Amino acid sequence: MMYADLALINGNIITMDSKKLRAQAIAIKNQRIIKVGTNNQISQLINDSTKIIQLEGRTVIPGLIDTHIHVAAFGRHLDWLDLTDCKSIKDMQTILKNKISQTIPNKWILGRGWNEKNFQKNQFPNRYDLDTIAPNNPVVLYNQSGNLCLVNTEALCLMNINSQKVKLLKENTIKRDLITGDPTGILEGKALDLIWDSIPEPDQKDLLELTHCACLKILKAGITSIHWMVLSYLEFSIIKKLKEKGIPLRIYAIIPFEIWKKEIKQTPSHGLKNNTFKIGGIEIAIDGYLANKTAALFKPYNDGSYSTGNLFQSSQSLYASVSDIIQSGFQPVLHAMGDKAVELALEAIEKLMKKTEHQNTRIRLEQAALINKNLIDRTKNKKIIISVQPCVINSEFKTWNAIDNLGSNRARWLFPLRTLINKKILLIGGSDCPMEPLNPFQGIQKIVDRKFFPEESITLTEAIAMYTINAAYSTNEEKYKGSIEEGKIADLTILSIDPTVIPSNNIKNVEVETTIVGGEIIYNKRV
Repeated sequence: MMYADLALINGNIITMDSKKLRAQAIAIKNQRIIKVGTNNQISQLINDSTKIIQLEGRTVIPGLIDTHIHVAAFGRHLDWLDLTDCKSIKDMQTILKNKISQTIPNKWILGRGWNEKNFQKNQFPNRYDLDTIAPNNPVVLYNQSGNLCLVNTEALCLMNINSQKVKLLKENTIKRDLITGDPTGILEGKALDLIWDSIPEPDQKDLLELTHCACLKILKAGITSIHWMVLSYLEFSIIKKLKEKGIPLRIYAIIPFEIWKKEIKQTPSHGLKNNTFKIGGIEIAIDGYLANKTAALFKPYNDGSYSTGNLFQSSQSLYASVSDIIQSGFQPVLHAMGDKAVELALEAIEKLMKKTEHQNTRIRLEQAALINKNLIDRTKNKKIIISVQPCVINSEFKTWNAIDNLGSNRARWLFPLRTLINKKILLIGGSDCPMEPLNPFQGIQKIVDRKFFPEESITLTEAIAMYTINAAYSTNEEKYKGSIEEGKIADLTILSIDPTVIPSNNIKNVEVETTIVGGEIIYNKRV
């Protein structure tokens, strides 16, 4: 008889397996699940060498999969100030003062999360509010939306921004005092690029350390697999070093098309594809983002500018690039946020699907937001996977004011998840961390307990599927992960409470107690 290396007994197992939805216990051998069933069935597979986890009624779900996360950026953000609870400029100054006491002069201090609407009397901060606390450190504090930031005088100097330069700029992206003409310290739009042109990049050693810390936090969140949205070739090299260090997180790397074609396309894929690291997706940006009004729309934004956003691809270039990706054995990941961009993506996909050899290709629409009825009908027959970041949905409505910027009729079709699921279109879920919170249960709550157009809410089971079995399917990995079934790898997440028995507005408070990857306990809150 084959005895288990690890057994989890007396639990509430949510398997995400349609053939057996619930179970009491699990047996694991050689990193794989060998039995899912009752306590009595699993007890027969236990001997003196079996490690036993007494669940005591706690809930187990498949290891969660975050399908959209910027890991290196998350690592860099771990040292950022969290300003989300600031109710006044004084609160902001207090947090900054505490940071200054631990920081050497001249080192950049970054933060995010303030919202002037939360400040008393809608006070708008300026650079002098920061100068009194941090005269010797450049400070950059992004607001909640991330599309506007406050910097101090030291940062302005390092960015070479002065009154004369502000006057030369055609766009009003650097705010200035109406009387003196001096910069106030508020930057937005294209001026934000000036910040990152000035902040020194961390070297590979520092970035590796920061990213390693980020991976550990990801595992603590119950996430066992990630789709890493790579932003640079340096990040690609960081991933390989992390795997050499033995980080247990399973990584599916998604590479921008330009980096892939220039730096990685000729790299042999053998030796990279395994259960812990795979270069899988190649991303093409078809348009920009709603938040900065570069997502491509059929009709203008409701701001009087007559702008319809930006298309970054022509029909011909998109078709050629997607064909190149498929023929090279990778998954096309098409960033298309606006309805005009989604249509362009569908046109390329429809043309590709006419070829028999491409009909089973799993193509992914990334951050597809504005999808009207016609586009939904065209999507449902193409086996297209739509990648959604639930906290982004809430931010588009609450922070960006989607109803004002798009109009109510059009905003109604912003992330229509219920309609998409009813049309049998596969949805997968991710965090978009660090732009949004890492916590997967916070994301799940946003789409189960949806506040804007609640008719597009989905069930808890459907939401969990986005982070488990659907996510596994999206990368052709459903045969060995995404659900708790015999033969699959033992990636499991143990929760503090069963999320199916609590009010929907409390889902975000579900805590991860244990994370298991390949049958190994990687994180245990109780130890």
